[in-house]
Amino acid sequence: ELGNVSMPYLQAYYHSILSNRVRKLGYNIVKDGRFWDIAGIPKDLIAHFSPRARQVEAIAQEKGITDPKEVAEIATRYREAKSKSIPKDQLYNIWREQLTNQAYLDLQNLSREKVARSPPITPVQALALSLEHHLERNSTAKKSKVIERALSVSFGSCTPDQIIAAMDERDDIYHAHANHKDILTTRDMYLQEESLLSDAVRGKGLFRALHKDFEPDEEYL
Repeated sequence: ELGNVSMPYLQAYYHSILSNRVRKLGYNIVKDGRFWDIAGIPKDLIAHFSPRARQVEAIAQEKGITDPKEVAEIATRYREAKSKSIPKDQLYNIWREQLTNQAYLDLQNLSREKVARSPPITPVQALALSLEHHLERNSTAKKSKVIERALSVSFGSCTPDQIIAAMDERDDIYHAHANHKDILTTRDMYLQEESLLSDAVRGKGLFRALHKDFEPDEEYL
């Protein structure tokens, strides 16, 4: 339905499904930058179980790299193959051995009954936030980008199907297909564009030209 989609869209789709399943297990979800975490897990514990992140940080510091995009490239370049020598049924015991007794007990108390649950965002609200973001400076937006943004602001609250359903239920969203891409806009944005074009046409020839030799490419101007 969406044609060619980008990696960020696929990431948002994956994290939306995963975060919702984690929340159904009884954990609260909190936003962390572009992605999310389980609420209540100490940052130092997350760092302890993130050796690859520490490796990337060390390499970036050694090379004096601070740009986030270049750091991301390091993470890709120095990615080490995950060990397949440990059977899955043994991983739990290995992880448990790395935890102190107190840390283990704290993790057992991370259910939604014991950690304050953040108010969920509805599909309608998530879609509205995404449209506001993408149409703030542009008259149209890629459909996949709008869905991607709506998913990323609603991790743990909305599923991809709910976001798409909320979009289909709105009668003020106009869809089109251009350059092999699905794009959209809203009725309000369409009316604003029509008003701007009308003002431009009505004002043609009424004022002294700022650049008398300028020839616009658009015939209607």
